[in-house]
Amino acid sequence: MKDTDQVFNAATGFCGGIGLYGEKATCSALSGGVLVFGLLYPRDRENFAGARDNKYKNFKMTQKLIDKFNDRYQSIICH
Repeated sequence: MKDTDQVFNAATGFCGGIGLYGEKATCSALSGGVLVFGLLYPRDRENFAGARDNKYKNFKMTQKLIDKFNDRYQSIICH
């Protein structure tokens, strides 16, 4: 199994607003976006407290995405 297959499989529960909990859960697209930011701006286990530049870039991108969701959909809840 390729890494991309494992990631795809791991994301199964994201469907429909995290486990089909649409009206009570964060949008799966938002959650998936945050995971992508982790791939783009990661921290590693060996230096978990470090990598501050990447950590804060990740936070900034996540905050922007949340703001865009709120602007467009007035919520980060799935439905």
